Amino acid sequence: MMSKKKRKPQPSQRTISRGTAFISWGIFALIGGISLFIFNILFIYFAYRPAHPQVQLSLPLVLTLLSGPLIIEALLVMVGIIAIIIGVRKNRKL
Repeated sequence: MMSKKKRKPQPSQRTISRGTAFISWGIFALIGGISLFIFNILFIYFAYRPAHPQVQLSLPLVLTLLSGPLIIEALLVMVGIIAIIIGVRKNRKL
């Protein structure tokens, strides 16, 4: 008599845990928010400033120019941090 062997899942059928998915998406959102912030600062100093030489860039003016993108970047960073926290908590529960 031959005994039946249990099938092992193939590597393509493996799934990642929910906690790991949260952590990876959280890191992706964090890196995205930070890189967008750096890109916007570089844009102001290398594209906006040469195109408008008469404008003296002060902190209030830079914050006014970046007010819309800063909100989006801050939301991305907050979502990333929250996702990482959720992922770490879900991994601990497993």
